[in-house]
Amino acid sequence: MSKICFLVLNTVFNFGHAQGDVTSFFYLLLWIFTLILLLNLFQLNMFWHNTSSLAFIFYILCFLLFNLDVQLTHDPSSSTLFLGESVTFTCNMTAGYDSNWSYVFHRNGQHIVSKSDVSKFLQLDRTTDLSGRYQCSAYHKDSPGFIKQSNNITLSVAANRPTPTVTADRKTISEDRPTELTCSVQDSAGWKYDWFRHIFSEVQIESNVVKNTINIHRGGIYWCRGRRGSPDFLTEPSEMFYIENTLSNQATVALQHDWSQIYSGEAISMSCEIKGGGNSKWEYEWRTTTSKPPSRERTFHIRASVFSSGDFWCRGRADPFSSTEWSQTCHLRVSDKPRPTVRADKRLIPVGGNVTLTCSVDNPTEWKYYWFRHTGNISEVQTVDEGKSENVISISQGGVYYCQGGRGSPVFFTEESHRINIEKREQRPKAQIIADRDSTGGTMTLTCSVKPSSSSSSSWTYYWYRVEIASKPVELKSDTNGELVTSENGLYFCRAGRGRPVYYTESSQSVTVDIPGRCFNELVHRFLRFIQKIILINFFL
Repeated sequence: MSKICFLVLNTVFNFGHAQGDVTSFFYLLLWIFTLILLLNLFQLNMFWHNTSSLAFIFYILCFLLFNLDVQLTHDPSSSTLFLGESVTFTCNMTAGYDSNWSYVFHRNGQHIVSKSDVSKFLQLDRTTDLSGRYQCSAYHKDSPGFIKQSNNITLSVAANRPTPTVTADRKTISEDRPTELTCSVQDSAGWKYDWFRHIFSEVQIESNVVKNTINIHRGGIYWCRGRRGSPDFLTEPSEMFYIENTLSNQATVALQHDWSQIYSGEAISMSCEIKGGGNSKWEYEWRTTTSKPPSRERTFHIRASVFSSGDFWCRGRADPFSSTEWSQTCHLRVSDKPRPTVRADKRLIPVGGNVTLTCSVDNPTEWKYYWFRHTGNISEVQTVDEGKSENVISISQGGVYYCQGGRGSPVFFTEESHRINIEKREQRPKAQIIADRDSTGGTMTLTCSVKPSSSSSSSWTYYWYRVEIASKPVELKSDTNGELVTSENGLYFCRAGRGRPVYYTESSQSVTVDIPGRCFNELVHRFLRFIQKIILINFFL
């Protein structure tokens, strides 16, 4: 009777496993039906009261219901393998009931010939095409007809050896902020990991660890590699991952001069200052939005142009993997060369006075000032004042003036300002008179002149005057040669004039003309004229 029960249970069990598409509920109904059938058989059996037979039947039933099952596993446990990788399959009876069983492995429904069909292990080497659907069968040695079928495992094989990927929550670290690196092999599992770091030489820092993450406290170049299986199957090395260590020192971009505006053509210097840098040997890195990147020196020099306008940053590097933060932005704006303007408080220098000139340019305190004056020859330039911080000068000479601003070393000059003409009003010149008696003594020659004598003296016109008794001076004549020949006694003076309207010099000193014998005759003549006037008056009365 026990054999009948065993055969019935075996048939039902194998039927349930063979029907992979039936539901668990239907499978459970089959077991319940089998149990009812067995109970009916027990009632008809003459050994119904045989306790040992009943115990054996329930033992077999419970064993088959709860314990007997076959499980197929593989190592590595990934569904994706790689060309050149080995795999080991293991066929196990559940709950440890694996004695008195033999095993057969199948791939895609075909029997795989192994060294021993009895072993529950199957290892496929690297030269085998591993793709396919795998299953194993367990045969009970005492009952060869009792067969257990395992679950299915499907493997796919990739052609290329995998390359892991390193990721991080951030690429920069500091003293109090480490970072975590993660090594990942895409679409596969079962790996252990090796970690490497390169600072000045390559060092393996972790080997054959299950955890795929590592905490990083130092800057450097990191990469990882995966391994699994027996013998070890190694992935390709990952790509290098750069970790930067941020130092606490602060970098600042400093201009040579604290000028509010930079102009085209100006020579400027820009430096990277490291706060708390001490005597460390820093290397310097620059970043800019301009087309031409700066050098790697601490200070660089440029001749400013409109193309130099942009933003600049710098940082200091202590070693290949340790640097400061980037500095704050330094904005450089380059404008065209400025042109100053000149302003005068008046355009005419008064006699004995002066005129104040002011040179104006943007941000006046940043400049020194240079003053120039054209003399009588407009092509000749005289330096009036140079290199003074004051933008105001006082002048007492007439002329054409202009200014420039200058700053830096070598000096950068602004454009020349516009020209301004300043005139000067002189102390008026005084005519001079010279008397010369001729040899006969009957006439006297008077000469009028204006000193100092120059080539322009011919432009003067000379005016002669004689002082009459009790009357205003009488104008005698005007000419350009400046000479007067007279035979009349009297008090003479002259002056010169030119231009339109006429500009007159001061009158010369007076000269007395006294020709001997001329005084008595003049007195008689004047007396006779006086008598004549009296006679004429009486006649008409």
